[in-house]
Amino acid sequence: MIIGIDFDNTLVCYDQLLLKLLKEQGFKIKPNITGKKKIRDWVRCQHDGESIWQKMQAKAYGPRINEADIFQGAYDFLQLCKKKGVTIYIVSHKTPYAAADSHQKNNLRGSAIKFLHKKGFFDNQGGALSQKHIFFENNRYKKINKIKSLNCDIFIDDLSELFLDINFPKSIKKILFSPHNPIISAQNPITAAPNPIIAAQNINICSNWQEIAQTIFG
Repeated sequence: MIIGIDFDNTLVCYDQLLLKLLKEQGFKIKPNITGKKKIRDWVRCQHDGESIWQKMQAKAYGPRINEADIFQGAYDFLQLCKKKGVTIYIVSHKTPYAAADSHQKNNLRGSAIKFLHKKGFFDNQGGALSQKHIFFENNRYKKINKIKSLNCDIFIDDLSELFLDINFPKSIKKILFSPHNPIISAQNPITAAPNPIIAAQNINICSNWQEIAQTIFG
Protein backbone atom coordinates (compact mmCIF):
# COMPACT_ATOMS: atom_id res chain seq x y z
CA MET A 1 0.00 0.00 0.00
CA ILE A 2 1.19 3.51 -0.84
CA ILE A 3 -0.18 6.49 1.08
CA GLY A 4 0.44 10.11 0.17
CA ILE A 5 0.04 12.88 2.73
CA ASP A 6 -0.10 16.65 2.44
CA PHE A 7 2.17 18.71 4.71
CA ASP A 8 0.74 22.09 5.75
CA ASN A 9 -2.45 21.93 7.85
CA THR A 10 -2.64 18.16 7.44
CA LEU A 11 0.50 16.94 9.17
CA VAL A 12 1.54 20.29 10.65
CA CYS A 13 -0.84 22.44 12.68
CA TYR A 14 -0.24 26.21 12.63
CA ASP A 15 -3.34 27.26 14.60
CA GLN A 16 -1.66 28.36 17.83
CA LEU A 17 1.29 29.89 16.00
CA LEU A 18 -1.00 32.02 13.83
CA LEU A 19 -2.86 33.25 16.92
CA LYS A 20 0.48 34.02 18.55
CA LEU A 21 1.60 36.04 15.52
CA LEU A 22 -1.64 38.02 15.60
CA LYS A 23 -1.20 38.75 19.30
CA GLU A 24 2.35 39.95 18.67
CA GLN A 25 0.93 42.46 16.20
CA GLY A 26 -1.55 43.78 18.74
CA PHE A 27 -4.68 42.11 17.38
CA LYS A 28 -7.37 40.92 19.77
CA ILE A 29 -9.19 37.92 18.37
CA LYS A 30 -12.30 36.24 19.79
CA PRO A 31 -11.92 32.77 21.37
CA ASN A 32 -14.29 31.20 18.83
CA ILE A 33 -11.91 32.04 15.96
CA THR A 34 -10.02 28.76 15.74
CA GLY A 35 -8.46 26.83 12.89
CA LYS A 36 -6.56 28.18 9.91
CA LYS A 37 -9.59 28.96 7.74
CA LYS A 38 -11.42 30.99 10.39
CA ILE A 39 -8.22 32.80 11.35
CA ARG A 40 -7.46 33.56 7.70
CA ASP A 41 -10.98 34.83 7.00
CA TRP A 42 -10.89 37.03 10.11
CA VAL A 43 -7.51 38.53 9.20
CA ARG A 44 -8.63 39.24 5.64
CA CYS A 45 -11.53 41.30 6.99
CA GLN A 46 -9.13 43.66 8.75
CA HIS A 47 -7.60 46.78 7.19
CA ASP A 48 -4.91 45.66 4.73
CA GLY A 49 -5.88 42.13 5.76
CA GLU A 50 -4.63 40.26 2.70
CA SER A 51 -1.14 41.73 3.08
CA ILE A 52 -1.13 40.93 6.80
CA TRP A 53 -2.20 37.34 6.09
CA GLN A 54 0.48 36.82 3.44
CA LYS A 55 3.19 38.08 5.80
CA MET A 56 1.89 35.89 8.63
CA GLN A 57 1.97 32.81 6.42
CA ALA A 58 5.50 33.64 5.30
CA LYS A 59 6.61 33.72 8.94
CA ALA A 60 4.66 30.64 10.02
CA TYR A 61 5.81 28.46 7.12
CA GLY A 62 9.37 29.78 7.22
CA PRO A 63 11.44 31.23 10.10
CA ARG A 64 8.80 30.51 12.80
CA ILE A 65 7.80 27.00 11.69
CA ASN A 66 9.54 25.38 14.67
CA GLU A 67 6.84 26.95 16.85
CA ALA A 68 4.14 25.02 14.97
CA ASP A 69 2.66 21.74 16.20
CA ILE A 70 2.14 18.27 14.81
CA PHE A 71 -1.52 17.27 14.73
CA GLN A 72 -2.25 14.87 17.56
CA GLY A 73 -2.05 11.28 16.39
CA ALA A 74 -0.15 12.02 13.16
CA TYR A 75 3.20 10.70 14.40
CA ASP A 76 1.57 7.54 15.75
CA PHE A 77 -0.23 7.02 12.44
CA LEU A 78 3.06 7.16 10.55
CA GLN A 79 4.62 4.70 12.99
CA LEU A 80 1.67 2.36 12.45
CA CYS A 81 2.22 2.59 8.69
CA LYS A 82 5.89 1.77 9.17
CA LYS A 83 4.97 -1.27 11.28
CA LYS A 84 2.56 -2.48 8.59
CA GLY A 85 5.07 -1.98 5.78
CA VAL A 86 3.12 0.86 4.16
CA THR A 87 5.07 3.25 1.92
CA ILE A 88 4.54 6.90 2.86
CA TYR A 89 5.13 9.95 0.68
CA ILE A 90 4.71 13.59 1.61
CA VAL A 91 3.50 15.62 -1.37
CA SER A 92 2.99 19.31 -0.75
CA HIS A 93 2.07 22.36 -2.81
CA LYS A 94 4.84 24.57 -1.45
CA THR A 95 6.85 27.09 -3.45
CA PRO A 96 10.50 27.68 -2.49
CA TYR A 97 9.71 31.17 -1.20
CA ALA A 98 6.58 32.89 0.09
CA ALA A 99 4.97 35.59 -2.05
CA ALA A 100 5.51 38.08 0.79
CA ASP A 101 9.23 37.22 0.97
CA SER A 102 10.32 39.51 -1.85
CA HIS A 103 14.00 39.21 -0.90
CA GLN A 104 13.81 35.39 -0.78
CA LYS A 105 15.42 35.17 2.65
CA ASN A 106 13.60 32.10 3.93
CA ASN A 107 13.39 28.89 1.92
CA LEU A 108 10.05 27.33 2.85
CA ARG A 109 10.99 23.88 1.62
CA GLY A 110 14.21 23.87 3.58
CA SER A 111 12.34 25.05 6.67
CA ALA A 112 9.86 22.18 6.31
CA ILE A 113 12.62 19.57 6.06
CA LYS A 114 14.40 21.01 9.11
CA PHE A 115 11.10 20.97 11.02
CA LEU A 116 10.53 17.28 10.28
CA HIS A 117 14.09 16.50 11.30
CA LYS A 118 13.73 18.42 14.56
CA LYS A 119 10.53 16.53 15.36
CA GLY A 120 12.21 13.16 14.73
CA PHE A 121 10.16 12.10 11.71
CA PHE A 122 12.93 10.62 9.56
CA ASP A 123 13.82 6.93 9.47
CA ASN A 124 17.42 7.51 10.53
CA GLN A 125 15.98 9.01 13.75
CA GLY A 126 13.60 6.14 14.40
CA GLY A 127 10.77 7.88 12.56
CA ALA A 128 8.70 6.61 9.66
CA LEU A 129 9.63 8.98 6.82
CA SER A 130 12.42 8.84 4.29
CA GLN A 131 13.73 12.24 3.24
CA LYS A 132 13.77 10.88 -0.31
CA HIS A 133 9.98 10.55 -0.04
CA ILE A 134 9.35 14.27 0.53
CA PHE A 135 8.18 16.22 -2.51
CA PHE A 136 7.31 19.90 -2.88
CA GLU A 137 5.53 21.18 -5.99
CA ASN A 138 4.96 24.72 -7.26
CA ASN A 139 1.24 24.36 -7.98
CA ARG A 140 -1.73 22.03 -7.61
CA TYR A 141 -1.41 20.69 -11.16
CA LYS A 142 2.16 19.54 -10.50
CA LYS A 143 1.15 18.17 -7.11
CA ILE A 144 -1.51 15.98 -8.71
CA ASN A 145 0.94 14.77 -11.35
CA LYS A 146 3.41 13.82 -8.62
CA ILE A 147 0.70 11.93 -6.72
CA LYS A 148 -0.09 10.05 -9.94
CA SER A 149 3.55 9.23 -10.64
CA LEU A 150 4.02 7.82 -7.14
CA ASN A 151 1.08 5.43 -7.68
CA CYS A 152 -0.57 6.41 -4.42
CA ASP A 153 -3.45 4.19 -3.33
CA ILE A 154 -4.64 6.76 -0.78
CA PHE A 155 -4.10 10.48 -0.38
CA ILE A 156 -4.77 12.57 2.72
CA ASP A 157 -5.25 16.33 2.41
CA ASP A 158 -7.05 19.18 4.17
CA LEU A 159 -8.22 20.85 0.94
CA SER A 160 -11.29 19.49 -0.83
CA GLU A 161 -10.26 21.51 -3.90
CA LEU A 162 -7.50 18.99 -4.55
CA PHE A 163 -9.90 16.06 -4.62
CA LEU A 164 -12.49 17.96 -6.66
CA ASP A 165 -9.94 18.87 -9.31
CA ILE A 166 -10.89 17.18 -12.58
CA ASN A 167 -7.31 15.91 -12.94
CA PHE A 168 -7.25 14.07 -9.60
CA PRO A 169 -7.33 10.29 -10.25
CA LYS A 170 -10.65 8.64 -9.42
CA SER A 171 -8.83 5.43 -8.53
CA ILE A 172 -7.11 6.99 -5.50
CA LYS A 173 -8.97 6.80 -2.18
CA LYS A 174 -9.51 10.35 -0.94
CA ILE A 175 -9.36 11.26 2.74
CA LEU A 176 -10.24 14.85 3.59
CA PHE A 177 -8.70 15.88 6.91
CA SER A 178 -11.13 18.34 8.50
CA PRO A 179 -10.25 18.79 12.18
CA HIS A 180 -12.29 21.92 12.85
CA ASN A 181 -15.52 21.56 10.86
CA PRO A 182 -16.01 17.90 9.91
CA ILE A 183 -19.81 18.14 9.71
CA ILE A 184 -19.93 21.37 7.72
CA SER A 185 -17.31 20.03 5.34
CA ALA A 186 -19.52 17.05 4.59
CA GLN A 187 -22.79 18.94 4.46
CA ASN A 188 -24.38 22.07 3.11
CA PRO A 189 -23.77 24.62 5.93
CA ILE A 190 -27.27 26.10 5.51
CA THR A 191 -29.51 23.06 5.04
CA ALA A 192 -27.27 20.47 6.75
CA ALA A 193 -28.03 18.19 3.80
CA PRO A 194 -25.20 15.98 2.50
CA ASN A 195 -22.91 17.91 0.19
CA PRO A 196 -23.63 16.30 -3.21
CA ILE A 197 -20.25 17.27 -4.64
CA ILE A 198 -18.32 15.69 -1.76
CA ALA A 199 -20.57 12.62 -1.84
CA ALA A 200 -20.25 12.19 -5.61
CA GLN A 201 -16.46 12.15 -5.39
CA ASN A 202 -16.43 9.47 -2.67
CA ILE A 203 -14.42 11.66 -0.34
CA ASN A 204 -13.93 10.21 3.14
CA ILE A 205 -13.99 12.93 5.79
CA CYS A 206 -12.02 12.46 9.01
CA SER A 207 -11.70 14.93 11.88
CA ASN A 208 -8.57 13.42 13.46
CA TRP A 209 -5.74 11.00 12.76
CA GLN A 210 -7.34 8.23 14.79
CA GLU A 211 -10.31 8.32 12.40
CA ILE A 212 -7.92 8.25 9.46
CA ALA A 213 -6.23 5.12 10.84
CA GLN A 214 -9.64 3.50 11.36
CA THR A 215 -10.75 4.41 7.82
CA ILE A 216 -7.64 2.87 6.28
CA PHE A 217 -6.86 -0.09 8.50
CA GLY A 218 -10.21 -0.80 10.16
